[in-house]
Parts: sequence; C-alpha cells; structure tokens
Amino acid sequence: MRTTSARERLRLLGQGDLGAWIEVSGGGALWSRQKTIAQELSHYRARVAVPSCNASGKTWLAGRLALAFYDSYTPGTACMVCDPTGTKGGCLGAKVITMSSKFEHLKDNLWGELRMAYPDINKRIQMDGTLAPRDLWIRHQPEHFIIGQATDTAEGLQGYHAAHKLILGDEATSASEEVSQGITSLLASGDSRLLLIFNPTTDETYAAKQTRSAGTKTIKITAFDTPHFTGEPVPPASNLITPRFLAELEEQGMGPGTYEWTTRVLAEFWGMSDDTLINSDSYDKALKVDGYAGVRQLGVDIAPYGTSENTIAVRDGNTVVEIRTFPAMRPDLFFQGPVTAAVRDYDPDYLVYDADGVGAGAIGYAEALPLRREAQLIPFRGALGAGTAYSNTRSAWWWALRQKFDHGQIKIAIDDPKTREQLTGIHYSIQAGKIRVETKAEMRKRGVPSPDRGDAIMYAFAMSEDLAVPAKPMESVLADEFGVGDHSVQAMWDRWKDHGPRYTGHEDNAVLGIPD
Repeated sequence: MRTTSARERLRLLGQGDLGAWIEVSGGGALWSRQKTIAQELSHYRARVAVPSCNASGKTWLAGRLALAFYDSYTPGTACMVCDPTGTKGGCLGAKVITMSSKFEHLKDNLWGELRMAYPDINKRIQMDGTLAPRDLWIRHQPEHFIIGQATDTAEGLQGYHAAHKLILGDEATSASEEVSQGITSLLASGDSRLLLIFNPTTDETYAAKQTRSAGTKTIKITAFDTPHFTGEPVPPASNLITPRFLAELEEQGMGPGTYEWTTRVLAEFWGMSDDTLINSDSYDKALKVDGYAGVRQLGVDIAPYGTSENTIAVRDGNTVVEIRTFPAMRPDLFFQGPVTAAVRDYDPDYLVYDADGVGAGAIGYAEALPLRREAQLIPFRGALGAGTAYSNTRSAWWWALRQKFDHGQIKIAIDDPKTREQLTGIHYSIQAGKIRVETKAEMRKRGVPSPDRGDAIMYAFAMSEDLAVPAKPMESVLADEFGVGDHSVQAMWDRWKDHGPRYTGHEDNAVLGIPD
C-alpha cells in the first residue's frame, strides 16, 4: 500500500482548500471572509472577484494564495486532477501569473507580500524553486513558476500554457480592454483560475463587468466584514481598517452616501448614471443653509479674451457673499483695477487666483496686490498631481467643493441663475480609479460655456479645511487688550483690570505709601 509523506499531504490539502494550506504551512491565520475567498478559489476553473474596502487584507491574502497554488501543483507530485490514480507520473505543474497595469504597484504591493511570506513558509516546508532577489519571479521548472507581469496590451499575456494556471489581477479596475482580452485567452484551457482583487470605482470597468458575469463568484470585503468590526482576533501587524477611520471619514464629510464611503467602506461600485458634479438639489439647499462669518477668501478667475468673464468670488466663513464679474480684459488691468478694489473692500485673509494657462502671466500683477502682511496669496495650478484619489489638483478642489454642497457646509447668499447654471453643469468621471473633473475645453466641446463664476467660487473655498485662521495683527491685539485705541490713562486701567485675576485694584506701595 502506497504511503504519503507529510509534504504530499500538505499539497493534497492545498488542492482541496488553499486556505488550509496557508494556515498549515505557517503563512498565517485567516479570518472568516478570507477563508471563504480561499475556499472558492480552490475549485477547478474558479473565477473569483473580490471588491474590497480600504485596508481589507486582500493583498496579504492574494500573495499567500499565489504561493499555495504554486506549491499545491508542483510537477511530479500527487495531483487529484492530473493523476488521480497515481499511475501517470503525478502533477504536470502550475504557473501563476500576477499582473497589474503598473510595475511599481505590482512590485511594492502584491510582490511585497510575496517576499514577506516566502521566507517563513519556505523555511517551514522547503518549497521548490528560487525567489529572484530583484525580479518578479519564483522559478522551479519551465512548467512551474510565479511571475509578475505589468502590461497594458493583450500581447503581454500571451504564451502561458500549463495544466494549472492562476491569473491574479491586482487593482483590477485599471485593466484595459486589451488586457481583459488577454486574460480571457489565458482562461481558455485546462484548470485556469482567475482571482481579481480591487477597490471598486465605477461600474464600467473590467473588474465591475466580471462581478456581473454569471461565471464569476463575487465575494465582497466591506469594512464591516473585517476583524475590528466582526470581533474576530485581529492578526498581529495586520494594518486593517478600523472604526476610527470610518469616524474620520464622517468628520470630513465623507459619510454614508458619498463616493468615498460607498467605495472605500462598503466596497460597492459607484454608479455613473448621473455624472453631474454638483446637482441642483444640493445647490438649492445651499441657498437655505445658515451662514456664518469667519475667514475671508477671494477667488479670482481670469479671462483675458473672448466671451468669458473675469470673476471675483468673495467668501466670508461658509458664505459666498458676493460675485463680481467683468468683461474680458488684459490681466494687468484686471488686477490693478477690479481685483485691487476687492482687496481693499474685503481685506481678505487669503486670495486664490487662476495661475494656469493665461493666468500664468499674471503672477507679477497678483504679487503687487495691496494685501496686508498677514494675508496669503495662493496660485492655482490645476494640472498638478493630487495624490491617488484624483487625476489632478483641479479635480481635487472641485470634489472638495462638491462635498461642501452635499453636506450643507456652504451658504450661497446670492441667488444668481448664471452661477447656478455653471455650478450644476460640470461633469466628472472615474478614470483609472481616480476622480477626474472635466476641463473648460471639454465643456466647450459639449457646447457649455466656461464656468468662470463656478471656478471663482471653487477658488474661494479652496483648501478651506487646511488653511489656518490668520492671527490678528499686533495692533489689533494691543487695541483689544490694552486700550491702545483710547490713549487715556483711565481706558488703559479699565482694560487692564478686565484682563485677568492678576490685578484686583489700585493698591498703595508699602514703602512709599502712595498708589502704585
């Protein structure tokens, strides 16, 4: 009677349950949703899509599933698929193709997890193959390897043939149409399996289409499926999403119903049936919000020619208190005339102006404005990068304005039909997982005029959560506390007595016998 070694039993265990292989091999303990994903991927020709919240542990799991699949189907070892009777020489081998649209992302994330897991697992069970020190591959034989592939073409995924294949797509929402065709070709034969892990964006991506496919098992990881919320043991150094992160989202106006909450917490796709950035209901609500005074900020949009307007929007606290518009004119005339007048009228704490395109030549005129010493001048450059969530700075600032409208944090004190039309006429999209607000040029192609008043309001609220409330000028502090505004001795004494408990009235000097 043929006996099996502990090593063979581990491989056979992995063929039945990849998650069990991970736990037995020393890859780490899985929590319930991770076990479900691993069990589903263990099926012959499985197709599994995993839309996930932020910090869900999906990449940690994917790296270990790649190692489990690779080891479970080692050439020449026991295999219930290739050699169920044990008379044909064993398994024919497995290839694991890990992929993403960007090499750096693949190297740092999925392969970062592979490199962290491999040494401990290999020390415990002695896997076949060698981990390349710098390249993205673990190789044993021509028919047995794990490889990392960053590509945006179908050709980059050709030529991989094996009895067992696992195609593992990291951040699968960024897969192009060509790449999706390449994946389809890889899945055509044998025991070919697909695992897609991603943070959902819009419902038009390849990953979204796969979740709607009848042949795909979709297993969602929401924030509420992770250990900090389910009460399961939290793995050491796991860096999983926490209740505090959700509270911070709500504090920042990104609670239930927003794009951020829907995609980052609930792991749901954001429907793009309405691609309007600021809807009419939100604008109408802003007309009824209670206003309050506070930081004063001017937003200046420049229009040197054509039918566009030079526009100045004035914010006081949360309120748009005035919009001044002027016909197209040279930037020097605009800054030396209307903008200078607005600065003198409102004495702003901040002034944000359009320094892109035609505005690039206005820097000198802006710097010559009669702003008080404590005020700050901020140039807007919309094409600059803005992190991982937005295509550029223009998109980030406009999205921040949208959130203020959505959450009743902005007051429109002037009901101007043209302003309403401009604010509610801008569209946005999700491209490569990033929010992108359309440009003025794209709006003109749709037959929509330049949103000069809308842009000025956007500038007036730009970075309003980050800009500090400016300190009072020293002269103002002295006037408030010490009566400098009234130079009389009595005024100074009156204010000094109110300053605090350190002084309780005039007292005689103990030595001289006269009032101090």
